[in-house]
Amino acid sequence: MNIQSVADAVSLIDAPEESLVVDLGCGNGSVANSIKQKGYRVIGVDDSVNKLVQARKQNPKINFILGTPENFKLSESADVIFSDSLMRNVDEENQLKMLKNLKLNLKDGGSLICEFFGDGTNSFIHYALWDNFAEHGLMYEIPDYFPSLDEYEKLLNDAGFKIDKADVVSCPMDQKSSAEIEKWINDNFSRAFENLDEKLKKDIISKTLKAIKEVSESDRNFSVDYVKIRIKAEKAAA
Repeated sequence: MNIQSVADAVSLIDAPEESLVVDLGCGNGSVANSIKQKGYRVIGVDDSVNKLVQARKQNPKINFILGTPENFKLSESADVIFSDSLMRNVDEENQLKMLKNLKLNLKDGGSLICEFFGDGTNSFIHYALWDNFAEHGLMYEIPDYFPSLDEYEKLLNDAGFKIDKADVVSCPMDQKSSAEIEKWINDNFSRAFENLDEKLKKDIISKTLKAIKEVSESDRNFSVDYVKIRIKAEKAAA
């Protein structure tokens, strides 16, 4: 999590104090807690039981509920739904269903504020993986959803939102060690390798790391490129 980037997104919440704000994909509750400190009532939503156990333990004064982005339901409509980095974890074919559910859980005039990785994120890593999968006669598919800004603006309009603010946020190149990149690939792209045996998986990752290293400016670290989309949209009145 880029703390400054998340703080910048949270700063877009401009509802009056005591408004109800939902942190969708709340994880361990750290962002939900920072929102609560601004004077809002907060509900955290996550689809992981383990993360919710951790969130409730660390933030006992916040209400956390189990639910998926496409299907969660609130007993009280929210003034704001906030989400950091969640959208990429929802399959492309379920994005519109998710956005329509967010609209259902917002008051008329309520805000959706979200930040997520977009088209171009980790592009060289994806190209290197594609080449090394192809070398073994395999097709590599990017396991997460990284839309362009235009693509996501259309989805929001189709779901019934009016866009107030939409930006592609410039992110500095992040420098990571070989071990960090390997862990990052394993943690974030596990679906791409789920049908491969361990030896083949290690070979593909090893060759991918070598390819990235060849274009990195540093002898010790790898460059990782990030593209973030940040949006504030309003639920249009029915």
